[in-house]
Amino acid sequence: MKTPLCRPICTLMCYLDWRRSSWLGLGWLGLGVLCSLAWGQVAATTQQDNPPAIPRAEQGVLDLRTWDFEQDGIVPIYGELGFRWLELASPTDTPDTYLSGAWKNGFPSTDYGYATYYLTLLLPERGLPYGIKLEELHTAYELRINGDLAAGAGQVGPDRASTRAQHQPQLAFFEATTGRVDLTVQLANFRYPNPMLTPSELDGNITMRVGTARQVTALRESKLILELFMIGAFLIIALYHLSIVLLRARDNGSSLYFGLFCRMLAFRYITNGEIVATFLVPILPFELQLSVDYAAAISLGILFVWYLRTLFPHEVKGLWLRGLTTVYIVVIGS
Repeated sequence: MKTPLCRPICTLMCYLDWRRSSWLGLGWLGLGVLCSLAWGQVAATTQQDNPPAIPRAEQGVLDLRTWDFEQDGIVPIYGELGFRWLELASPTDTPDTYLSGAWKNGFPSTDYGYATYYLTLLLPERGLPYGIKLEELHTAYELRINGDLAAGAGQVGPDRASTRAQHQPQLAFFEATTGRVDLTVQLANFRYPNPMLTPSELDGNITMRVGTARQVTALRESKLILELFMIGAFLIIALYHLSIVLLRARDNGSSLYFGLFCRMLAFRYITNGEIVATFLVPILPFELQLSVDYAAAISLGILFVWYLRTLFPHEVKGLWLRGLTTVYIVVIGS
């Protein structure tokens, strides 16, 4: 459902439709090139975020005093963080225990609840402007740096009624005047399964990264530019093919399904990554955003199979197509 999955699907669609029309084939080939470029960008970002010997947080402390940010880049945060379960504690409190990964990895036995996390950063240069990039934190949080509120999304509360969920990646900036920075995160989740602040290992879902202010700003801008480019490209392609449906009376449906496929890809980019939707509608309800995301993800497979049916009507049978569509409607309706 991310860009790496879109690449082989779009490339296959380019090949299949090349046989029908050279002009359309060129268009599909261009789409494949766009997805390949996106794949290369994601691969480059992954390599940048996974250099060797990245420090791991131990006992609530991440020691970066020997890390060269200018040479080695941004550091993904993972490992053991200080933890207080079912408490919205203050930055002056101390953790009860240390937790790595999801809440299930510690003493809590539920996906839903609230907690306070603690992490101390030991940084190499004093007075240098640093930044933290916060990504997929579920589903409401407040970040305090040295006791001061630096970022937040939604409203943190001790129960579902008082918690307002929101998914909005943010940047938080600070200066390490003493070389030590204390982070406190209050996190509440009553809607999303398997919540966590940071993964236990580097290969997990990284939700926080620390670097210089210039580095985290450049990272966010580069991701936004790529996502906006892909959104625009897929919407233009979708508009072109949906226009063909209106102008060509005898179209067999391939233009319709491919146009809808590209539109859903655009929706996936709008509701993932840097969440462009929150820039367009800052008060976008979390449930609506999640529903659009899931609907687009599931419909991609449905539309692709129906597109194959227009190309190979005898090989792709209608019975399991109807069954697949029924499952899609049930899932989205629930």
